[in-house]
Amino acid sequence: MRFRATLQQVDGRWLATCLDMEASGEGSTRQAALDSLRTAIDERETVEAVAPPEASRAPRVELLVVGDDGDRPSDEPIEVKRRGE
Repeated sequence: MRFRATLQQVDGRWLATCLDMEASGEGSTRQAALDSLRTAIDERETVEAVAPPEASRAPRVELLVVGDDGDRPSDEPIEVKRRGE
């Protein structure tokens, strides 16, 4: 699954905001903010089940950073994989 995100540095912390759903993450580095955003997306996309399948595999999440206050080119995709991959 692909989601667009922006990265901003605010008061020395990084804020990653998803443009495709209400989800955000923050951290002391850009990668920590993206990891936090991935967790937020995982939590929103996870469907609680009484007995989930044993061999369920979460799809890969790709974050495309479309705005970045840092030095990374804004059109360079950043892939973040879900836990367990």
